[in-house]
Amino acid sequence: QNEVDTSRIITTMEEALAAPQNVYKLQLRKLPKHQIPDTVFTFANLRWLDVSKNKLKEIPAGIGKLQQLEYLDASKNKLTSVPYTLGFLKNLKVLLLNQNEIETLPKEISNLESLENLDLWSNEIDQFPASISQLHKLKRLDMRVININEPEQQAIKALLPNTEIFFSGGCNCGK
Repeated sequence: QNEVDTSRIITTMEEALAAPQNVYKLQLRKLPKHQIPDTVFTFANLRWLDVSKNKLKEIPAGIGKLQQLEYLDASKNKLTSVPYTLGFLKNLKVLLLNQNEIETLPKEISNLESLENLDLWSNEIDQFPASISQLHKLKRLDMRVININEPEQQAIKALLPNTEIFFSGGCNCGK
C-alpha cells in the first residue's frame, strides 16, 4: 500500500502532472508568462496553493474549480482584481492577497463560508462589498497600508463585529 504524502509540497508542474490525483500542496514560482497554467485547475485534490511572487496580473476564473482548496497565497503579484469564481471555494480558510494592486473585491467573496484569514495588506482597495458581513468564520482581516478613511473603517468593523481587523492609521483621504 503506497500511502500518499498529503503534506509534501510539490514545486514543479512536471511532478504535479505526473500524478495529478496526488497533488495536495502546490507551490509555483517563476511561472512562464506570469500566468497560472490552466492545468492547475484540474488537480481535484488540491488543498494548498502558493502562487505568490509571480508578477501575476490575474487569477484565472478556473480557480473556482478547485473545490477542495483551503489555502491560497497569491501575494506579491500584480493583481488588480480577483475573479468572482473565487466565491466557489467553500472550503477556503486562508486567502493571502497582500502586496498586490487590487482595487475591488467581488461581492461573491461573501460565499467563502469557511474563510478565517483574509490578508489584503498593501492593496488599492477603496470599498468593500457589504456582503462581507456574511463571512461569519472570519477571524482575521489585515487591511494595513490601504488608504481607508475613518468612517469606512468603522463601517467595515460594523460588518464584521467578530473579526480582528488590522488597519493602518486612518487617513483623511476624501471620497
